[in-house]
Amino acid sequence: MNPARTALTAIILAVCLAVRAPAQAVMTNLFDATNKFAWSENSGWHIWNNANAGASILVNADNSGYLAGYAWGENIGWISLGAASGGPYANTAENNYGVNMEPDGRLSGFAWSESAGWLKFSNTCAGATYQVSVNTNSGSFDGYAWGENIGWVHFKNASPAYNVSMYRQARVVLTNLSSTYDGAAHGAAASTVPEDLAVRFTYNGSTSAPVNVGSYAVTGRVEDILYQGAASGILTIGKGPGAVTLTGTNQTYTGFPCPAGATTVPAGLAVNLTYDGMSGAPTNPGSYTVVGVINDASYQGAGTGTLVIGKMAAMVTISNLNQT
Repeated sequence: MNPARTALTAIILAVCLAVRAPAQAVMTNLFDATNKFAWSENSGWHIWNNANAGASILVNADNSGYLAGYAWGENIGWISLGAASGGPYANTAENNYGVNMEPDGRLSGFAWSESAGWLKFSNTCAGATYQVSVNTNSGSFDGYAWGENIGWVHFKNASPAYNVSMYRQARVVLTNLSSTYDGAAHGAAASTVPEDLAVRFTYNGSTSAPVNVGSYAVTGRVEDILYQGAASGILTIGKGPGAVTLTGTNQTYTGFPCPAGATTVPAGLAVNLTYDGMSGAPTNPGSYTVVGVINDASYQGAGTGTLVIGKMAAMVTISNLNQT
């Protein structure tokens, strides 16, 4: 067993850290890809957003929470922010160490580096308390952590400027994903947790809401200085409703086909007509069921009626009326 890690119990008892009751984290916050640097005079840069393994803060409804994952030290390698058992961390043994967060943003507890040993987030030195804290409004870290082998680690500095900052993770739920064509643009909507965050939408990669009938890949992404989050879905614009009125449904036999006519709302739409299921207009006298179906990229609709072709009037001349 690693002697340095075994010594954690004695260290914690000496500083009288409180044991926490388990709590259910309700939101995971990630670290900013730009503002991600802390500095140690002895170990260099500590990077809190790394492409190979991320750090996160899991936050409860009361704003308390705990850190998880890994930060990267350019000269000391990976820094584990909490044991695999998960937080909140009791910090009483080597299998339950980790960094906890109070509702007011103050951090406490331990992180671990195989190269540099324990990193303590709340420390008393010469009667003064040094602590890392998180501004619960801006997400920015400030203060000092203490490494048993690397000394102070500073999380925010004015000149040269560096700091560590987190994004609060927002939930996004897309709505209004089904519309019908009416000639106007139709965009998605979204609800967020927290409420009323600005959301920017794209449709097949374009910021312009679509007009035409079809299916569009939509992404809604939070635009906020404190929160990040996104959701994706499919926006569908169906064909708009059209109406068909059949005309010319009473005709007289002429020896030629007698097609019906149709008008539409909106006006001018193409209509496919069938007569008793056949596409050709009938010629002979009789009654035929006519169905008119709109054929258009943007509208749909149909009308049904009966075409009646009556017999043509004939003239009869009587002859041979005089006989002997």
